[in-house]
Amino acid sequence: MELKIFNEILFGQLRPWLFKANEVNELKVQLRKIKPLEDCDAREIIDNISLLTEQIFSKSKVSHISRPTFTTPLSESYDLESTYYKLLIDNAVLFYFNETISNPYIISLKDDVPYQIGVKSLKAIAILSRKANEEIVERDFVKEADNLSEFVLHYFRNSLIALYFSIQDHFQDGLLNVYDSQNQFSMFELEDTSVNIDLVKCKKPSISLANVGTKAFSFGFKGELGKLTNLINLLCTHENFLNESMTKPEKFITLLTSEDIESFDGTIHFGCNTNLLVYILEQLKKSCPKLTFANIDRSSIFYSDNGTLIKQSLLSNSKSKNQISKEAKAQIDNIFNENPTKNI
Repeated sequence: MELKIFNEILFGQLRPWLFKANEVNELKVQLRKIKPLEDCDAREIIDNISLLTEQIFSKSKVSHISRPTFTTPLSESYDLESTYYKLLIDNAVLFYFNETISNPYIISLKDDVPYQIGVKSLKAIAILSRKANEEIVERDFVKEADNLSEFVLHYFRNSLIALYFSIQDHFQDGLLNVYDSQNQFSMFELEDTSVNIDLVKCKKPSISLANVGTKAFSFGFKGELGKLTNLINLLCTHENFLNESMTKPEKFITLLTSEDIESFDGTIHFGCNTNLLVYILEQLKKSCPKLTFANIDRSSIFYSDNGTLIKQSLLSNSKSKNQISKEAKAQIDNIFNENPTKNI
């Protein structure tokens, strides 16, 4: 899908001034079939967009839906036609964000992000934002909801700007150019300093860890930091434990030793396959007793070697169906036995 819907809204058959709605009752039926975004998985978002555009899109490789980091106050739709565009833009933005952060060609932040994200994604969004803003200026649309075209162009431009900052936030460690504010973006990308919208960084969903009551959430690390650091570094060296292009060992150690996981800002990407990962996590549980499959699931922080958000079911199924070899177990056991994280 990529940028197809965005281009259609600005340059193609979905331009709002060309929009010819179906008969009112038909449009109502069409909109009623759209599933609320908060309940959607990737396949259902594609289904929503297909219903709205009457186009068929191929199956996506996106396996988990993450919410964009930034949002901005947007106008409420006021009739069936504006509701149609609001739903279309919201679905397209959410899907594009998840397609982008799941880009399979990003192996190294340093080598791949500047082109895959900086050029192919962010630059394209910036160009579309500028074109939408130029259309607003050319048509002298000052307000946001006097007519359908005015509503759509403002809603579209502002949604794209929030999308830009959400993607930038996810990959900022690998980007060559990062904007600190929306004003900077307006100056250099829109070339219009009069555009001033409020960007709000969304709070991470509250983490509800199992069996922790009302205390601060942690994985309950018990041991010595220096010994844990040495252990994690050895696991990375010998077992490819972490995807170090996306997660440095120090970041994982910070999470394990944190007294409040909700204060942790970021994600953890593993580098080894899941069956090996399961065995390593079970060994780590000896010094981090709350590093359970359930708590890993609920934290929504951990990603597998193929970029999938790790759920309890994935770990449990891997443990039961994909046992690692005796040789691999012995090698991992040897690392843990020779590098205990606490004094015996």
